[in-house]
Amino acid sequence: MLTGMVLAGGRSSRMGQDKAMMELGGQTLLARATMLLEHTGCDEVLVSRNQPGYVQDLVCEAGPLGGIYTVLQQIPSRGGLLIVPVDMPALSTGLLQALVEVGRISGRPCCYQNCYLPLYLPVSATTCAIVHQELQEGGGSVKSLLDHFGGIQLVCQRPSQLQNINSPTDWQGYTSQFTPTEKEAIRP
Repeated sequence: MLTGMVLAGGRSSRMGQDKAMMELGGQTLLARATMLLEHTGCDEVLVSRNQPGYVQDLVCEAGPLGGIYTVLQQIPSRGGLLIVPVDMPALSTGLLQALVEVGRISGRPCCYQNCYLPLYLPVSATTCAIVHQELQEGGGSVKSLLDHFGGIQLVCQRPSQLQNINSPTDWQGYTSQFTPTEKEAIRP
Protein backbone atom coordinates (compact mmCIF):
# COMPACT_ATOMS: atom_id res chain seq x y z
CA MET A 1 0.00 0.00 0.00
CA LEU A 2 1.25 3.48 -0.86
CA THR A 3 -0.27 6.44 0.95
CA GLY A 4 0.31 9.95 -0.35
CA MET A 5 0.59 12.92 1.96
CA VAL A 6 0.51 16.63 1.13
CA LEU A 7 2.11 18.88 3.72
CA ALA A 8 -0.04 22.02 3.60
CA GLY A 9 -0.10 23.09 7.23
CA GLY A 10 2.37 25.96 7.22
CA ARG A 11 1.43 29.53 7.98
CA SER A 12 2.61 30.91 4.59
CA SER A 13 3.88 33.97 6.48
CA ARG A 14 6.60 34.82 3.94
CA MET A 15 4.12 34.50 1.08
CA GLY A 16 1.52 36.70 2.76
CA GLN A 17 -1.31 34.43 1.60
CA ASP A 18 -2.22 30.76 1.84
CA LYS A 19 0.14 28.98 -0.57
CA ALA A 20 -2.10 25.93 -0.79
CA MET A 21 -4.88 28.02 -2.33
CA MET A 22 -2.71 29.87 -4.86
CA GLU A 23 -3.55 28.96 -8.44
CA LEU A 24 -1.36 27.88 -11.30
CA GLY A 25 -2.86 26.86 -14.61
CA GLY A 26 -6.38 27.16 -13.14
CA GLN A 27 -5.65 24.75 -10.31
CA THR A 28 -4.71 25.38 -6.66
CA LEU A 29 -1.30 24.18 -5.51
CA LEU A 30 -3.13 21.86 -3.11
CA ALA A 31 -5.16 20.29 -5.92
CA ARG A 32 -2.01 19.95 -8.05
CA ALA A 33 -0.10 18.19 -5.26
CA THR A 34 -3.03 15.86 -4.56
CA MET A 35 -3.42 14.98 -8.22
CA LEU A 36 0.33 14.42 -8.57
CA LEU A 37 0.26 11.85 -5.76
CA GLU A 38 -2.75 10.13 -7.30
CA HIS A 39 -1.00 9.95 -10.69
CA THR A 40 2.13 8.58 -9.01
CA GLY A 41 0.12 5.57 -7.86
CA CYS A 42 -0.91 6.38 -4.31
CA ASP A 43 -3.82 4.30 -3.08
CA GLU A 44 -4.94 7.11 -0.77
CA VAL A 45 -3.96 10.77 -0.41
CA LEU A 46 -4.17 12.63 2.91
CA VAL A 47 -3.66 16.35 3.39
CA SER A 48 -1.93 17.58 6.53
CA ARG A 49 -3.52 20.98 7.09
CA ASN A 50 -4.66 22.46 10.38
CA GLN A 51 -8.15 23.28 9.18
CA PRO A 52 -11.48 21.46 9.38
CA GLY A 53 -11.84 18.72 6.78
CA TYR A 54 -8.14 17.87 6.71
CA VAL A 55 -5.73 15.87 8.86
CA GLN A 56 -4.86 18.17 11.77
CA ASP A 57 -1.61 17.80 13.72
CA LEU A 58 -1.72 15.89 16.99
CA VAL A 59 1.45 17.72 18.08
CA CYS A 60 1.15 21.47 17.56
CA GLU A 61 4.00 23.56 16.19
CA ALA A 62 6.10 20.51 15.32
CA GLY A 63 6.55 21.34 11.63
CA PRO A 64 6.57 18.66 8.92
CA LEU A 65 7.50 15.94 11.40
CA GLY A 66 4.34 16.68 13.40
CA GLY A 67 2.23 16.23 10.27
CA ILE A 68 4.06 13.03 9.37
CA TYR A 69 3.53 11.66 12.87
CA THR A 70 -0.20 12.41 12.72
CA VAL A 71 -0.65 10.71 9.35
CA LEU A 72 1.35 7.68 10.54
CA GLN A 73 -1.22 7.30 13.33
CA GLN A 74 -4.02 7.07 10.74
CA ILE A 75 -2.61 4.58 8.24
CA PRO A 76 -1.76 0.87 8.47
CA SER A 77 1.74 0.04 9.74
CA ARG A 78 2.82 -1.37 6.41
CA GLY A 79 3.62 -0.13 2.95
CA GLY A 80 4.97 3.33 2.29
CA LEU A 81 4.22 6.99 2.74
CA LEU A 82 5.05 9.42 -0.08
CA ILE A 83 5.23 12.96 1.27
CA VAL A 84 5.19 16.14 -0.83
CA PRO A 85 5.10 19.77 0.26
CA VAL A 86 2.32 21.86 -1.24
CA ASP A 87 4.78 24.55 -2.34
CA MET A 88 6.75 22.54 -4.95
CA PRO A 89 4.61 22.93 -8.07
CA ALA A 90 7.28 21.65 -10.48
CA LEU A 91 7.43 18.14 -9.00
CA SER A 92 6.74 15.37 -11.49
CA THR A 93 5.50 11.81 -11.28
CA GLY A 94 8.89 10.63 -12.55
CA LEU A 95 10.72 12.24 -9.62
CA LEU A 96 8.30 10.74 -7.13
CA GLN A 97 8.25 7.28 -8.74
CA ALA A 98 12.05 7.15 -8.48
CA LEU A 99 11.82 7.81 -4.73
CA VAL A 100 9.21 5.09 -4.28
CA GLU A 101 11.16 2.55 -6.33
CA VAL A 102 14.48 3.05 -4.51
CA GLY A 103 12.75 3.31 -1.13
CA ARG A 104 10.80 0.10 -1.61
CA ILE A 105 13.81 -1.86 -2.85
CA SER A 106 16.08 -0.65 -0.04
CA GLY A 107 13.45 -0.54 2.70
CA ARG A 108 14.80 2.87 3.70
CA PRO A 109 13.59 6.48 3.50
CA CYS A 110 14.49 8.15 0.25
CA CYS A 111 14.72 11.82 -0.80
CA TYR A 112 16.84 13.95 -3.13
CA GLN A 113 20.27 15.33 -2.27
CA ASN A 114 20.09 18.39 -0.03
CA CYS A 115 16.30 18.37 -0.28
CA TYR A 116 14.53 16.37 2.42
CA LEU A 117 11.11 16.74 0.84
CA PRO A 118 9.63 15.09 -1.18
CA LEU A 119 10.24 11.93 0.84
CA TYR A 120 9.41 8.25 0.58
CA LEU A 121 9.11 6.73 4.05
CA PRO A 122 8.65 2.99 4.67
CA VAL A 123 5.83 2.57 7.19
CA SER A 124 6.18 0.22 10.14
CA ALA A 125 5.65 0.22 13.89
CA THR A 126 9.36 1.08 14.21
CA THR A 127 8.96 4.11 11.94
CA CYS A 128 6.07 5.38 14.06
CA ALA A 129 8.02 4.86 17.28
CA ILE A 130 11.10 6.70 15.97
CA VAL A 131 9.04 9.67 14.73
CA HIS A 132 7.31 9.82 18.12
CA GLN A 133 10.69 9.72 19.88
CA GLU A 134 12.05 12.52 17.66
CA LEU A 135 9.04 14.67 18.54
CA GLN A 136 9.38 13.98 22.27
CA GLU A 137 13.03 14.99 22.19
CA GLY A 138 11.95 18.34 20.78
CA GLY A 139 14.53 18.71 18.04
CA GLY A 140 12.95 16.35 15.58
CA SER A 141 13.25 17.13 11.91
CA VAL A 142 12.90 15.29 8.62
CA LYS A 143 16.71 15.37 8.33
CA SER A 144 17.17 13.71 11.74
CA LEU A 145 14.63 11.06 10.73
CA LEU A 146 16.57 10.35 7.55
CA ASP A 147 19.82 10.19 9.50
CA HIS A 148 18.32 7.75 12.00
CA PHE A 149 17.25 5.30 9.28
CA GLY A 150 20.25 5.80 7.00
CA GLY A 151 18.10 7.46 4.39
CA ILE A 152 19.12 7.48 0.76
CA GLN A 153 19.57 10.76 -1.14
CA LEU A 154 19.20 10.50 -4.90
CA VAL A 155 20.71 12.90 -7.41
CA CYS A 156 18.09 15.03 -9.18
CA GLN A 157 18.89 15.71 -12.83
CA ARG A 158 16.58 18.75 -12.88
CA PRO A 159 16.95 20.50 -9.49
CA SER A 160 14.54 23.24 -10.59
CA GLN A 161 11.75 20.66 -10.09
CA LEU A 162 12.55 20.76 -6.36
CA GLN A 163 12.14 24.52 -6.01
CA ASN A 164 10.08 25.65 -3.03
CA ILE A 165 7.84 28.66 -3.54
CA ASN A 166 7.99 30.60 -0.26
CA SER A 167 7.63 34.27 -1.13
CA PRO A 168 5.98 36.53 -3.73
CA THR A 169 9.42 36.91 -5.34
CA ASP A 170 9.79 33.12 -5.60
CA TRP A 171 6.29 32.86 -7.08
CA GLN A 172 6.93 35.57 -9.66
CA GLY A 173 10.25 34.00 -10.62
CA TYR A 174 8.70 30.58 -10.91
CA THR A 175 5.67 31.60 -12.95
CA SER A 176 7.71 33.83 -15.27
CA GLN A 177 10.10 31.06 -16.29
CA PHE A 178 7.42 28.85 -17.88
CA THR A 179 5.28 29.41 -20.92
CA PRO A 180 1.59 28.45 -20.62
CA THR A 181 2.33 25.21 -22.54
CA GLU A 182 5.14 24.30 -20.12
CA LYS A 183 2.89 25.06 -17.15
CA GLU A 184 0.44 22.49 -18.49
CA ALA A 185 3.28 20.02 -19.17
CA ILE A 186 4.28 19.99 -15.51
CA ARG A 187 0.69 19.39 -14.51
CA PRO A 188 0.46 15.97 -12.87
